[in-house]
Amino acid sequence: MEWKTIEKPRQGWIVVPNLLDYEHTRAAFSWQTAQGVLDGLPGGRGLNIAYEAVDRHAAGPRRDHLALRWLGKRGEVRDFTYARSRRSPTVSLMSYNVLG
Repeated sequence: MEWKTIEKPRQGWIVVPNLLDYEHTRAAFSWQTAQGVLDGLPGGRGLNIAYEAVDRHAAGPRRDHLALRWLGKRGEVRDFTYARSRRSPTVSLMSYNVLG
């Protein structure tokens, strides 16, 4: 089945998206540039997405910023900062459920 592309207006946004032009961003992407903005594991032991997404922020100045807002089926709302996300098994389990 062929899907029609969803077109959205490119002006008048209250919040500007992080990725304005996917095709341009994809064409300009390089792992060498990406490595410059990633911390990598301590001691140069490789790359781990959980560390990049949560742990490095939890250990730095963004520790108290909102990292995840969970919305329940019955209207419940739970906010997790980077610091709380790092030490919360609930956040880990929710991530596994989302990622499969």
